[in-house]
Amino acid sequence: NCVHVLDIGGNIGWMALFAASVDERVCVTVVEPSSWHNTLLNSTIRLNNLGSRVHLIKALVGKEPGSDQCMLPDPRNGASTEVRSDLDAAKCAQQGGVMAPSTTIDQILASSPFGKKVHVMKMDTEGFEPFALAGAGEMMKKPPTFVCMEWIGWRITKMQRKLDPVQWLNLMFPPQNWSRAVAWGPSDEAGVARWLADWPSHQGGDLLMRRLTNGPRRVGAATL
Repeated sequence: NCVHVLDIGGNIGWMALFAASVDERVCVTVVEPSSWHNTLLNSTIRLNNLGSRVHLIKALVGKEPGSDQCMLPDPRNGASTEVRSDLDAAKCAQQGGVMAPSTTIDQILASSPFGKKVHVMKMDTEGFEPFALAGAGEMMKKPPTFVCMEWIGWRITKMQRKLDPVQWLNLMFPPQNWSRAVAWGPSDEAGVARWLADWPSHQGGDLLMRRLTNGPRRVGAATL
């Protein structure tokens, strides 16, 4: 058994490698769809003899597995990408993108050498977290204890206009069941709620969440 860390959007592996370096009992399943980043991370895993504890997968994650999809650079943010399912390989290449296979978080965990149970999840999918978590129904039945996740309100609404980003977050991670804080921002629940509600005025940020294991949070005599 090991402490299983799931890293969705591993990039070149800073978080995955840091987690693996903390303790030999930590194992990491890391997903990175970019060929360039995946190649660099794979080399680092091999050079540091971490192949037995770091399992690397090249894929996009979404609601269901399917055909390869196009990853395009976002012109507004050089470090970001946009996934386009409406572009074939030729049109994708014409626009400077690359094709990547698609799967789900549940399928990734079903084939992970470290098992389905996740203790810590870090997710950085540039605001496409609703798509990624739509394919994690089995995992969320017994969710990780700790979650570090990017949350970008404007991109969630762009992705699916009828989806309210705050409502989605509160349904996926109910505030009565999770302690939530904003990186470089508020750490009390009231402050976090105000920050989330004010998303049109900021680009978004990183949320740090811990699952409450002693039952729902209580305010006064009322259970939220």
